[in-house]
Amino acid sequence: MAVVAVALTGLWALSGAHFFWPAIPLFFLVLSVFKHARWRRWAAAGVRRGGAGTGDTGTDTVHGRPRQTGKAGAEAPAPPELKHPHRRS
Repeated sequence: MAVVAVALTGLWALSGAHFFWPAIPLFFLVLSVFKHARWRRWAAAGVRRGGAGTGDTGTDTVHGRPRQTGKAGAEAPAPPELKHPHRRS
């Protein structure tokens, strides 16, 4: 990133432009670096969503207990403690 910043600044100095135009591509470069860092932190934390081909362990990512499925690939109804207390099912 530093090499790109120096190269853009050098091009700006050689171009003789009155405004600092490298700020625009540098802004997007910095955003992409932050986004990449967030994604790497998220991936390192082991947050996974279930599904085929994602390394699914068969546990509920929110509650940490095994999933109960009726049909193949279908989620089972929520356990009684997770249902809304004032609704009839």
